[in-house]
Amino acid sequence: QDTDLIEKSLKKQPVPLKKGVWQPLYKYDLLRTPQEQRIHLLKRAPVSNMAESVYSRGVIRAIHAILALDVRTKDLHVCFKERAHAELDVLLGGDILQINDRWLDFQASH
Repeated sequence: QDTDLIEKSLKKQPVPLKKGVWQPLYKYDLLRTPQEQRIHLLKRAPVSNMAESVYSRGVIRAIHAILALDVRTKDLHVCFKERAHAELDVLLGGDILQINDRWLDFQASH
């Protein structure tokens, strides 16, 4: 499962490491699991500067409407991140909902 994620999502070639090598490197944040790397890439991706379209305005409006329906989500801030730098679709961290900007593009999201 991790090898598929590494090859398909991260577009890297996996290399098995022995526990004795992996654990100290992981302990000092020199390595990440595939899922941790996907999260890291979305967090560090630049804020999207995608050109606004009728479709993207509709998606943004729908997201804000959905979030406003629940007291737990009404104060979340939405931030779209550039898809060229991240493959993960959505990440919630604190009060910021980070979303891959591919969802603002009709062709990429369908």
